[in-house]
Amino acid sequence: ADKEALSLLNGLEFNPVQRNKGIDAILVEQFDDAPVLVRVQKSQESIDEAASLLAKAMKTKKSKKSFLIQTQLNTSLFNSPPKYEGMILLDSPALQIKRANKALHSDEFSAALQIRR
Repeated sequence: ADKEALSLLNGLEFNPVQRNKGIDAILVEQFDDAPVLVRVQKSQESIDEAASLLAKAMKTKKSKKSFLIQTQLNTSLFNSPPKYEGMILLDSPALQIKRANKALHSDEFSAALQIRR
């Protein structure tokens, strides 16, 4: 797991995972007596690829709950995020700001602001 990915987990108790492309960390607190896995989307990777790798790791580790942290805007052909049972998709703080900034500059938002004035 790289330092940048793990920095997104500050404030959580976790064990970093090395040499496993599907997992960056395992939380200390378990869910239903099974490990909770965490994966951070890499910069050159689609959210679909990241989710697929994490889903594979969930099967291997018999995990019932995992978190995938999305760091890039979705460039998938189908704009809906991947869905796997037990996997929760979260936006990184940087991605939340990118999305909010994009919304601020959208025509719909600008029009809504002008209507209120």
